[in-house]
Amino acid sequence: MVAAIVGVVCTLLGVALGHILGAFRAHTQWLGEQKRLEYRELLDRLYLTVSVVTESRRNPSKVDWEAINDAAQKLSCVFEDRLFVARRLRESGANDDWIAMKKLIYDGNRPVNPFQPFARASRRLYSVTSAHNRDGRILMGE
Repeated sequence: MVAAIVGVVCTLLGVALGHILGAFRAHTQWLGEQKRLEYRELLDRLYLTVSVVTESRRNPSKVDWEAINDAAQKLSCVFEDRLFVARRLRESGANDDWIAMKKLIYDGNRPVNPFQPFARASRRLYSVTSAHNRDGRILMGE
């Protein structure tokens, strides 16, 4: 009788332990997949932004500030809405690198002086969303 009870208890403990370990493994795999997706989205958006800026720099007479502003705003949003990799991005200095890149894009050596039209557009663009106040200060040179 005692052997039967011990057998049932050990079986139940084995099933429970197996379930817990399986759930932990599934959660770990899910978390890894979410991190990979966040990095992939960030790298894709970074590539698109750099491509837009590079293309605009190639033809100084036709700088497309609307496309640059759109790409920069979307990349800012991607940096700010990271859930699983935000701490690693901060620790690695990626956020600071993005701010330095924005300063280079907007305050760098421009072949033409499109700052005046951009300043008017950015006031409208960045006054709508309070989440980008810091970006607006950088863009406005404050």
